[in-house]
Amino acid sequence: MNGNSVQSKRYARIPATVLHDVELSIGAKLVYAEIALHVWQGSAAWVGQRRLAKQLGFHQETVLLAIRELAARGHLKVSGEGKARRTYVLLSPVFSQKQGQETVIVSAPGGARRMVSVDLEREKVG
Repeated sequence: MNGNSVQSKRYARIPATVLHDVELSIGAKLVYAEIALHVWQGSAAWVGQRRLAKQLGFHQETVLLAIRELAARGHLKVSGEGKARRTYVLLSPVFSQKQGQETVIVSAPGGARRMVSVDLEREKVG
């Protein structure tokens, strides 16, 4: 991989609760890390199992079993069914809030709702 690629500038946060969970397989921890790479804001990631498998060099069935393992251990929640792409919500507090900030839902132009982070210190002053 080229050191100047976008991929080389990304990193994943792995909470200690996942890293040190002795009941989790190494494969499940790697799948968690790859899902964490796809979390941009908040704690939800939208990524397909084929993509996870390709990125990690795993078989799709291995990824599926790892996701089930992570869900059973309470590290993530999976939503979506059938052939639709799944949404993975990482349940660690590491992903739920930024330090000194709170995540709130606001109305966006056109009536859409969005999740944003609000700086708590700035709100107290203003």
